[in-house]
Amino acid sequence: MNAGFILWAQALDNESPDHISMGGRHTEGDDTPERMNAVSAVYAVRKRGGCVFENRGLRLSADNWCFVLEVLSVQRDNANRLAPIVCHGEYNLNSCDTLGDIAMGLLKAFAADIGRTIEPSHFELARESFRALKKKEATRRVRATAVMGSAAVFFVALLIMSYLRLRA
Repeated sequence: MNAGFILWAQALDNESPDHISMGGRHTEGDDTPERMNAVSAVYAVRKRGGCVFENRGLRLSADNWCFVLEVLSVQRDNANRLAPIVCHGEYNLNSCDTLGDIAMGLLKAFAADIGRTIEPSHFELARESFRALKKKEATRRVRATAVMGSAAVFFVALLIMSYLRLRA
């Protein structure tokens, strides 16, 4: 079920290696290429995309095909900061209806594995965040279709005008 998902949480002691799970398998070590690729994938979505939803310790960021869901756990790190747990995955308009529950289920299991707790209220916030993503993506795609349609009409008009000039 968690194939294709990356789960990531920094160590609470700020010295141990981060907790990373890729496709349901925990990665070991600190600087393996696999772990660095996982972290890079998360930061790439944050850089390319933008924040779609943020409320009470839950944040959803997305680009055109990937999402990053960040949820604050109850536990704090050694510097007394709330510690986020991150889920990265791919989405499409059809998957947005179930991704909130899927991502939160994965985050809850991952949190339990690493000794952390997630607020139950975050489950509804996750559903709400993916509804916001679906709405935003649907609007973006309608705009993109309108722009492409306008460009096509303009191009056809140019071709017709060129053809008429040649015939004259």
